[in-house]
Amino acid sequence: MLHLKRISVENMQNRQNLMQSRFWAKVKDRMGWHPLAFQITWQDRRDTLLLFIQNPANQYSWAYVPWAPTFSVPEEYRGLFLEQLSQHLLGFLPEECIFIRYDLPWKSPYQEELPPSEHLRELRMNFGTRQKNLRKAPTDVQPPDTQVLDISKDSDQLLREMRSKTRYNIRLARKKGVRVTDARFDRLDEWYRMYTETARRNGISLHSYENFKKLLEVEAKEDLPNTDIHLLIAEKDHTPLAGMLLALHGKTATYLYGASHSEQRNLMPTYRLQWEAIRLAQHNRCTYYDLFGIPPADQPGHPMYGLYRFKTGFGGYSFHRQGCWDYPIDRKAYLQYAGQEPVGTAYHRR
Repeated sequence: MLHLKRISVENMQNRQNLMQSRFWAKVKDRMGWHPLAFQITWQDRRDTLLLFIQNPANQYSWAYVPWAPTFSVPEEYRGLFLEQLSQHLLGFLPEECIFIRYDLPWKSPYQEELPPSEHLRELRMNFGTRQKNLRKAPTDVQPPDTQVLDISKDSDQLLREMRSKTRYNIRLARKKGVRVTDARFDRLDEWYRMYTETARRNGISLHSYENFKKLLEVEAKEDLPNTDIHLLIAEKDHTPLAGMLLALHGKTATYLYGASHSEQRNLMPTYRLQWEAIRLAQHNRCTYYDLFGIPPADQPGHPMYGLYRFKTGFGGYSFHRQGCWDYPIDRKAYLQYAGQEPVGTAYHRR
């Protein structure tokens, strides 16, 4: 049996999930998403759940639940669970809301294989449900496939577990004079220029400068425990070469966004940048480092294969989440919206 109770966002207690934190609620609120918080109970499991409602675009809006609930649900009950949760949430959503999108944190049933067709995945997810209403979303908002490092180990062991080429490039960058600065947020302009260049070079979607500014404003102005954002810049002779936004939340450090210049890549600044970010996370008592986004498998023909080699070179293990699933409320409007939504997955390039 599932029970849902609305609570204040200020009472959110999730200490290990950045996307379900009070910090993320503040960030998304500044970006135009209205947050709602709930306490959820299912069988003997309990959690808090954060949901965001997109401000209406034209006549439609939709609801988004990132990486929740964090408790596990056996695969054979996941569809029924999401169906029941959706029915409970309907009374809290505005009339113009046409679907709920769940960005599921659960381990994918296809860890050791590429997922089958969308149709077969939907049949599997809807098994045991009454309405057969769950649909695989056209796109995944957060990366479903990622590389995670256990950084509770000492630095020497972490280096030993990396690919030899990765260790070599870290040391080469240091030898060539690349240093990493935990920069002030007033250097966001420099970082964003690199980020824009990276997005254009690799043909990936570009987030607005204002979104990053709002993220850093929450970090600077809100006194929220358990979360810290760092802007790290790798440079030589005061010339920025690469940079990242690193989030520390609970015991997990997350490489949120990265950027690099096309010039002087032979200095391997991105390798030194990642290594110093790992060391910073260790210093702040994090035990996991999430590289946040890789292609789903080791496939040399994949357009993002270079990204796969770069991130997996640091060691650790690959984790495949179940990705985004939609529960349509207004099916006709949903089909129209989904048909216009770009199909794809967001990747974070080095």
